[in-house]
Amino acid sequence: MSIMSVSSVSTSLVPAVADVAAAAAARRTQEATAQRAADAADLALRTAAADDARKAASAADDVRQTAAADQARQIAMAEQTQQVDNTRSTTQALQSRTSVNTVDLYL
Repeated sequence: MSIMSVSSVSTSLVPAVADVAAAAAARRTQEATAQRAADAADLALRTAAADDARKAASAADDVRQTAAADQARQIAMAEQTQQVDNTRSTTQALQSRTSVNTVDLYL
């Protein structure tokens, strides 16, 4: 067995400056990579949220357009029904006047 000197033991326990620098550079690279991944994930979430918001706005517009079309249809049907009712009333009134006049001719 050989006996090591104190200076050789102490230098073998202390990491070299190059090793410390390499470890620090690796740590910084890893942190930067992690930050880029987090930024990409955040961007993906924001993009998905924006897409969802656009889809919801489009769906709301579709609902408003459908409701407006339904309302316009109901108004048109109500107007048509009113015209038909007015025509029936006028026809009945004219028929009743005509029938009275016809009866008067026979008297």
